[in-house]
Amino acid sequence: MTGRRQVALAVVLSILLLLASSALASLTAIELVRVLDPRMGRELVGVIIGAMNNAFIALATFELALGMGIVRVASFAAGSDRLGVLVRRIFTRFVSVVGIALTLEGLIMVVRYSPVDLGRYLLYALALLLGIGVLLLGLAVLVNRVQAAVLRRRRRAAQSNPAASRVVAGTAPGGHGMTVGQ
Repeated sequence: MTGRRQVALAVVLSILLLLASSALASLTAIELVRVLDPRMGRELVGVIIGAMNNAFIALATFELALGMGIVRVASFAAGSDRLGVLVRRIFTRFVSVVGIALTLEGLIMVVRYSPVDLGRYLLYALALLLGIGVLLLGLAVLVNRVQAAVLRRRRRAAQSNPAASRVVAGTAPGGHGMTVGQ
């Protein structure tokens, strides 16, 4: 894929994610307004926690949209070497916010169904918690793979440039070596 196509794809995905984020934020506002209607008969705590859950997911989607669109376009346009760091930051934020939202949803289910002895519904909460674990493991694999790719790229650059090899090895003037996260 050419650089222009990558930038165009990043912009399109960013716009789609921003639209999804605004839709979720609107849904959150609608739920909070509907709870004020006495005819709805829904419990206040459940609706507020559900609205918070939607707000967390909207925030995560917004973060991902901004990270994919603005930051990625700027890094591609400038030919930045810090793409690995940006990817790690973007996806770490996204997965952590989604993990918080899923944890809240699991907690809601446990609190709602455990006093009523509806154990079959607690399986859904367990599935949510297992899903969070899978998300976190996937994030760990992603961060590890991106970090390894950045390190390989720096080693290749160091082999082609002797001055850079001293910096990577930690023998640069001043005694400060580069770390992978820089």
